[in-house]
Amino acid sequence: MKRSEINTLIRDSLEFFEDCRFQLPLWATWKPEQWRGKKEEVGEIVENMLGWDLTDF
Repeated sequence: MKRSEINTLIRDSLEFFEDCRFQLPLWATWKPEQWRGKKEEVGEIVENMLGWDLTDF
């Protein structure tokens, strides 16, 4: 699957969730730089591998 296809799926999903008034966790849209320096805060997310796949949400 091309990155452009993945990006389109992500954008479409975010719009769909917004239309349905479904709230994702704040970290669902974090950029890589927002993750840096938060090892203790995000340990459970990383340990459970949440958010690494489109199907996680």
